[in-house]
Amino acid sequence: MLKAIRHHWPEYLMESAGLSVFMISAGLFTTLLEYPASPVHQSIPTEFVRRTLLSFRIVGESLNYGSEQDELTHVFGSRLLITSLRARTGPGIEFLEYLTPPSGRSFPANIQQNDLWSWSTTLIVKDLQAAVAELRRQNATFISAEEEDVSPLSESGAKGVLIRDPEGHALLLRSE
Repeated sequence: MLKAIRHHWPEYLMESAGLSVFMISAGLFTTLLEYPASPVHQSIPTEFVRRTLLSFRIVGESLNYGSEQDELTHVFGSRLLITSLRARTGPGIEFLEYLTPPSGRSFPANIQQNDLWSWSTTLIVKDLQAAVAELRRQNATFISAEEEDVSPLSESGAKGVLIRDPEGHALLLRSE
């Protein structure tokens, strides 16, 4: 056994260093999301959303501004911090934080899902019933009264509910 340790110590050292970095980063990220005094925790008031974010990793950040950004957003003089998240599989998510101007217009309270400019972000969850139960416990705002079939026309079986995040944006929670 000592011969194996002497021969393979570089691999053991690399594995222990990698595990150490992972444990430290996982602890820091979880602390940022779950410690009540953390600004990240305070900016994401729903436990369900914070827990969902734990399966994502940040894959990029950029500060966008200038004439091209003005043309893209039609918000002239804007500066955006864009943070890209990715899970192990599937598409990524980008969060846009408008640094300037500091606030936009409020999301209309009377928007309907069939309005021409309505949209929603789809989050696929493993256990839709558990997610719905947790959101009801957290007093989330539900657009859908109950789970409904949300499958594309060529598929069947996927159920989902529409909710609003704290800023009023629509989120579709869909079963796998």
